[in-house]
Amino acid sequence: MDLAKLPGAGATRASPDVVVLDEKPSQSKAGPPPVTANVAVELGGKTHVVGMGLDGTLGGQLTVRQCAGHAATGQGQIAAGGGYKAYGQKLTIEHGQLLFAGTPLDNPGLNIRAVRKLNPDATVDEGQKVGQYVSGTAQRPVC
Repeated sequence: MDLAKLPGAGATRASPDVVVLDEKPSQSKAGPPPVTANVAVELGGKTHVVGMGLDGTLGGQLTVRQCAGHAATGQGQIAAGGGYKAYGQKLTIEHGQLLFAGTPLDNPGLNIRAVRKLNPDATVDEGQKVGQYVSGTAQRPVC
């Protein structure tokens, strides 16, 4: 999945001073009917995501709950693996989790460690790694 190609990826709202002349008046001002749903989503080993610096795989299970008049929430865990580009460096995700505990879908908990070896060809400093650990939530990440 290429995140840049998702609908609305670059969408903006029209300025309040824009007037649309061809718009037909709506018949009904009522909003969409309320929806209640409980959906189990299982991501298999072939789920591949590319975008926003990530080139990796996702796996795990998530239960999505939608109650009428409320935002959708998730329960479960999504594992992430693969590569991530940050600060001009290509990092490997050693441990990646998106954690949902009845939280909004757009704000999971984060538990991600992405690293790279300092000098993969060196014999003296083998095992030394640098990288980034991210915790917190998607809307308030802590690096």
